[in-house]
Amino acid sequence: MADDSHEQLVEQLQRTPGQEWVDAYFDLAATVVDATGLSNDDPRLVTSLPRKGTLPVTVNNRYVLVGLRGGDDRVEFIFPSDRPGVEQYRERADRDGRFRAIYDEPEHRRPWFLAFDG
Repeated sequence: MADDSHEQLVEQLQRTPGQEWVDAYFDLAATVVDATGLSNDDPRLVTSLPRKGTLPVTVNNRYVLVGLRGGDDRVEFIFPSDRPGVEQYRERADRDGRFRAIYDEPEHRRPWFLAFDG
């Protein structure tokens, strides 16, 4: 199984614009994971290799970072709805959307998911 996962990861990384993008993505993923304060063995933190070819980092059933979805150089981030400047980032994003409500959260508290190409 480990060999299959490794081969799948290599295939997905070959779709990227290059080594610089890969290095930047994994540095960003490490920063995101560090910001959560979660340890690698925390079940709320999940990294996976979905068949659709994306590179997601998930915390508590929500994507917090996704690479390669919707484009070979696209990176998508979770963005808190109450964060100062959210409108500025939404305007600069190539795509934006709201998460569906979970845990009975009100609509105005649902975070944004912002996509940036390149």
